[in-house]
Amino acid sequence: MELDVLAFGETLIAHIPVLRREAETLTPEPEAARRLVRATVAKAWRGRTNHDEIDVTGWLGELMRQEYASAQSPGLRSFAAEA
Repeated sequence: MELDVLAFGETLIAHIPVLRREAETLTPEPEAARRLVRATVAKAWRGRTNHDEIDVTGWLGELMRQEYASAQSPGLRSFAAEA
């Protein structure tokens, strides 16, 4: 089945409030949460052909947790507040 890019984009946009809430549970800093949402949306867009249409919310949540965890590794950018 061919990916409907427009429908995927609309689905992704519709999930942004959910992603914001999840990001706020991972980092209390508003700017860090916004960066985490942006990074997650970008990763989802790049991987849009690999998503499971049945559970987009779960897939996006997993992408966010992966993005957050990788940013916590030494030497990588962090989603903590920048001074």
